[in-house]
Amino acid sequence: MNWLTAAIATWICFGLELGLRDTLQLGPHAIAPSFVVALVIFIALNASQRSTVWAAITLGILVDLTGSIELKSGSSTVLVGPHAIGFFLAVQIVLAMRGMIVSRNPLSMGVLSLLAAAVSEIIVVAFLTIHMLMDDPIVWDASERLFAGLASSVYTGIVAVFLSLILIPVTPLFGFATARRFGH
Repeated sequence: MNWLTAAIATWICFGLELGLRDTLQLGPHAIAPSFVVALVIFIALNASQRSTVWAAITLGILVDLTGSIELKSGSSTVLVGPHAIGFFLAVQIVLAMRGMIVSRNPLSMGVLSLLAAAVSEIIVVAFLTIHMLMDDPIVWDASERLFAGLASSVYTGIVAVFLSLILIPVTPLFGFATARRFGH
């Protein structure tokens, strides 16, 4: 995999995600698509297993670093880990399924992005709920975050279909191995 191309795509996807979050948000529950999840799934469908895992962990850490959690004191903090673990587990599902998926089909990317975003959000909600139960001073409503996260997963799947129409034609720029074997 060409890591420079992946870094440029990451920069673009983070720019879209952070820059358009308020514009694309639906309703008062912060339902918004994740361009980064779509990129992670694109990589998972095409890259080697090792590259996929490292990309998922790296992008998950970057998502954790660009987000913040509100504290009861009124300030906020950054918690590294929930999205990294969520992305890691989500790509494990994609890696297990990718031998049965047509990777150049936009609907494949949409469905897998929906699934991956849902898995990732469930992991994040579980992770932060455990932190809250351990008396961490975070402001947290698990049911509201889970609802928003699962609704955002559907939105992410829809956006991923359209994003794949851009990513699939530029696949050669990423330098993925053309002869991908099952499980690699």
